[in-house]
Amino acid sequence: FLQFAEKHRTVLNQILRQSPTHLSDGPFAVLVDHTRILDFDVKRKYFQTELERLDEGIRREEHTVSVRRVTVFEDSFRVLYRLGPEEWKNRFYIVFEDEEGQDAGGLLREWYVIISREIFNPMYALFCVSPGDRVTYMINPLQPCQSQSFELLQDYEFYKGLDYLMKNDIFNLGYEVTFSTEVQEFGVTQIRDLKPNGRDIPVTEDNKFEYVQLVCQLKMSGSIRQQ
Repeated sequence: FLQFAEKHRTVLNQILRQSPTHLSDGPFAVLVDHTRILDFDVKRKYFQTELERLDEGIRREEHTVSVRRVTVFEDSFRVLYRLGPEEWKNRFYIVFEDEEGQDAGGLLREWYVIISREIFNPMYALFCVSPGDRVTYMINPLQPCQSQSFELLQDYEFYKGLDYLMKNDIFNLGYEVTFSTEVQEFGVTQIRDLKPNGRDIPVTEDNKFEYVQLVCQLKMSGSIRQQ
C-alpha cells in the first residue's frame, strides 16, 4: 500500500483534501504513521482536527494580559512566563493600560502583531538573520543565557546543503567531509567535532545519515544549549 501511495501521492492528497472524514477515522488511517506521503496542508488539517478533539468538552477561560504600550514585550513576558501549560490554552484578553476600549478581538490581533515584531527586535538579540537568505531567522548563539523561551526557525541554506548531501553521492561533492563542522564564535571560526576525533573520520555513503543527524543536533540544540 505504501508503494502505491508513494506512486500516486498527488491524487491521494487531493482525495484527502476533499474528504469530510477525519484522516485517522477513514480508510487511509495508516498514513497517520507515514506522514512523509502527506502534503503540508493535509498534515495541518489533521493536526488541527486532533487539537479540536483534545479540546472537546473543556471550557476555556479568558486570561487578562495587561500591558503598557511602550513596553509591550517586557510586560507580556512578565505575565505569560508565570502561566502553566494549561493556562496557555486560554483566550488572552488584552488590556492596554491607560486606554479605553474592550477587547472584542481587535486588541488581541494588534497585540499579536506587536509581539511578532518585537521578538525579532535586534535590541533583544534573541534571533539573528539566517546568513543563507537574509529573510528567515535563527536563534542568536551569542545571546546571553538569560532568555527563557525560543522558537527555532528554519535556516534554509543549512537545510538545502544537507538535503543535497542526502540525495546525491557524497563522492560527487568534490571535497572531503568529516564528522566535524565549522562554528563562528565572536568572529572566530573554530572546528568542532561531531563525535570523538570526528575531524579525522570521513563521511561516506554508508555513514552520511549519521553525519546529518549529528550536525542537525549540533545546529538545533548543541550550539545554543546555554541560550
